[in-house]
Amino acid sequence: MVLNPSSIDESARPRRKPLQRDRLFDARFDASFEDAARLARVVCRMPIAQIVFKDAERCWRKSVIGLNPPLTHIGFCSHPFEKECFFEVPNALADRRFSAEEWVISDPEIRYYAGLPLMTEERSTLGVLSVMDRQPRLMNAEQRASFSTLAHLLVSELMLRYPLNTVKNQDKKHKDMEAALKRNLALLDATLASTTDGILVSDHHGNIVRFNRRFIKMWEIPEAMLQSGHEKITLHVLDQLKEPERFLAKITQLYETPDEVTYDVFELKNGKIFERYSNPQWIDGNYAGRVWSFRDTTERHEQAALLRHRALHDGLTNLPNRVLLLDRLQQAILLGRREMKSFAVLLMDLDRFKEVNDTMGHRFGDILLRQVSSRIMTILRKSDTLARLGGDEFAILLLGQVTAEDATQFAEKVLQVLEPSFVIEGVSLDIDASIGITLFPDHADQVHSLLQKADIAMYMAKSAENSIMLYSSARDKHSLKGLVLKSDLRHAIQNEHLFLIYQPKVNLKTNQVTGVEALVRWKHPQFGIVSPDLFIPLAEQTGLIKPLTLWVLKEALHQERVWRAAGLDLCVAVNLSVRSLRDAKLSDQILDVLGHSGVAPEKLELEITESIIMDDPIRAMEIVTHLGKMGIKFALDDFGTGYSSLSYLKKLPISAVKIDKSFIADMMGEGGNDDEVIVVSIIELAHNLGMKVIAEGVENQETWNRLVASRCDEVQGYFLSRPIPGDALQDWALKWATTHPPQNSRKRRK
Repeated sequence: MVLNPSSIDESARPRRKPLQRDRLFDARFDASFEDAARLARVVCRMPIAQIVFKDAERCWRKSVIGLNPPLTHIGFCSHPFEKECFFEVPNALADRRFSAEEWVISDPEIRYYAGLPLMTEERSTLGVLSVMDRQPRLMNAEQRASFSTLAHLLVSELMLRYPLNTVKNQDKKHKDMEAALKRNLALLDATLASTTDGILVSDHHGNIVRFNRRFIKMWEIPEAMLQSGHEKITLHVLDQLKEPERFLAKITQLYETPDEVTYDVFELKNGKIFERYSNPQWIDGNYAGRVWSFRDTTERHEQAALLRHRALHDGLTNLPNRVLLLDRLQQAILLGRREMKSFAVLLMDLDRFKEVNDTMGHRFGDILLRQVSSRIMTILRKSDTLARLGGDEFAILLLGQVTAEDATQFAEKVLQVLEPSFVIEGVSLDIDASIGITLFPDHADQVHSLLQKADIAMYMAKSAENSIMLYSSARDKHSLKGLVLKSDLRHAIQNEHLFLIYQPKVNLKTNQVTGVEALVRWKHPQFGIVSPDLFIPLAEQTGLIKPLTLWVLKEALHQERVWRAAGLDLCVAVNLSVRSLRDAKLSDQILDVLGHSGVAPEKLELEITESIIMDDPIRAMEIVTHLGKMGIKFALDDFGTGYSSLSYLKKLPISAVKIDKSFIADMMGEGGNDDEVIVVSIIELAHNLGMKVIAEGVENQETWNRLVASRCDEVQGYFLSRPIPGDALQDWALKWATTHPPQNSRKRRK
């Protein structure tokens, strides 16, 4: 191979003498260098290795492993000579120096090169040890250290050749050289031992000729067996495999295709997983044997299996999740089409599960979901699938020739197994469920259609108060409303298809309008005005309650500024849900919206329910206290309907309690004395705690008068006004002030 002489300076010429001395100058391939090249390829995990010697004008390859036949020219060689240090080309195709070379753009398509100069103690460079790959890559630190060790060993062996050939009769020097050679061989073995892989070398007959200690440890080979021949070692290895036939078949195949580079993975009986990589070895174009590399990848495979499991299973119940269910559904459809078999999909939702979360907390809810899944699993066949889709929604896939009657009977079994009370930490809970059923291929023959129609059937079961419902196309149009609303709600929030109306509050002592409660409404293009009782639960189910709450807050504060500019001084109340209060960013987001609005904090009142407080008392305490210090007021809504603890109530900076309208309505009916006692008791309790009292649902003068007598502070309800748009409130307030002139609270107390 001819090089460009101008690329090599004159200082390179002294190399010619040691090359001639060691009989390396202008010589052909030398089998004595094959082991070093072969070892370089193993420790660096590269398919190609070579050893090149060079003087000022020419270079000669002494060994090439992995290129058959060897190329006449690969022009990386001069660079390690010039730099006299490690030289690496991660991607030759992307390197301007080499990207146009024939050996890069065509066969053998070399992409990676690494070379180390073979340098004597006198700093004279004799040649280069190099490795190559057909894929871009980088050598890691372990490979580079082993590569450097090999280069030093190769130089040491070269330096020993000349003295050993010329001073054989000098006993002392001869012994010194032999000792040095043994040390170098020991270093060579140490290099093999330092790799994390088990290395096994076989000759062209398949006989074992060399292995490292890591190989012995990986395969747990007894020391006594090491001297008993390769047959016993081979049998020992095969005895540990789960599939020894496949392992042996690959080895047998390589006798017919010796030039093949192999990679496979196999499992041992003890559960370990090994990767096996092998590379053929060639000398002068003849097959000389094979180097096998074994790597224990058990931990990596276990981690990968764990990640796969987590990706396909629910973290709470360990049931298959939606992703795995969709895959099994698709497989069931393909099998059903091929074998003309039907199957059923059941979608189940727990009734009133939200109440469990709201009153008992999410920890109780999680335990309940796990117990529900455990009970259903006891009645499943091995071929069936129970999956958790999220929240309290489960899906069941029943395979086989399933009829509508079969699916309905199984759904009844599910309800029966859920019928006994669930006992959680001493608390007994009764849970019902609604189940919708679809059949393949009667109702649908696509994955998403089956699930959608099962969802519609479940929605019909809930609406009809019938626990089990088989899908019916006749009822599809009506039941589709809930699904459409779920889909359209996000669009409605983002595009401001929602609007607010406001219900006024009046001070009973002064007759003055003191504030309003903001109520959100949705005008749907298809269904008209949608009740908040319908879309608020949908917002909570779909995670849209947060953007909905922030939208209401922004709109209400904007309206407060408009009223204030018109001379109307009002406090605006906005409702918070349980899910909103669980948001760790809630406080900062509320303060951010308030800051941008320019509204004073004391003009904003946030209404929370007793269930919110009891869901997570500590969290509620933190948020309410933090926002209360900023000047924001809090009112406890629907007081009397929950299970709030007075110990928490007196600690929270609540400025008002709102008596639920059910007590106010019942107070005026037959047998209303008990309810009136409750109302009076709530008023006295709140006043003793320093809170004002607001009565909801006031619909007539008689109720107004009774609340005045009971020393209630404020009221709201249809007697004052139905909820009205923001731009109409100013006219209403003016009319109210005209018909109900302000009174002096002191005179009234007298």
